[in-house]
Formats: sequence, C-alpha cells, structure tokens
Amino acid sequence: MSDGPVGVLGDGWAALALADAVQARLPHEDVLVLADSAYAPWAERDPRRVRLRVDELARDLVARGAKALVLASPVGASDAADVLAAAAGGVPVLVLESSVRE
Repeated sequence: MSDGPVGVLGDGWAALALADAVQARLPHEDVLVLADSAYAPWAERDPRRVRLRVDELARDLVARGAKALVLASPVGASDAADVLAAAAGGVPVLVLESSVRE
C-alpha cells in the first residue's frame, strides 16, 4: 500500500467522527478529512447536488494522494456511491450502508 493518507469525506461532523474511528483502528495511518460543513446536512440537499459534492470532494482527496477513500454519509452513499467509485480512479473505496431518502 502507498504512503498516502486514508481520505475520509462526508457532510460535517459525521466525517470527523469516522476519521477519529479510522485513526483509532489504524493508529499508524495518516487520515485526511474533508468534512463538508458548507453543504451539511446532505439529506436536505437535492440528490444531484450531493452527487456533485461527492465527486468534487473525492477528486480532491485523490489529488492530495489519498490511498483509500471512506464515505462517512449514508445519504451520500445512497445518492452518490457510483460517482464516488468513478471519482476515486481506482483507489479503494469504503461506503457506509445506504439509507433511503424520505
């Protein structure tokens, strides 16, 4: 595995909480977090907007050298898991279980 960080993205505090959990489980790994507080919560956003944000944030993490991506948002997973995989460009991706929008 490369020397890059594990990239965590999500909508606000959930990304921070998951990054803490990743760091606790993998204490020798660097963790790079993009907590999208500007657009949080994603559940209140149009699914198309969530897709655009996930794409943008994932590409940014990969450009910064992330060796893996973790999506810390069930809404993001529901709306944009396919976008995340494409934006990752071959970097391994872990997505939380999807939720259903009401």
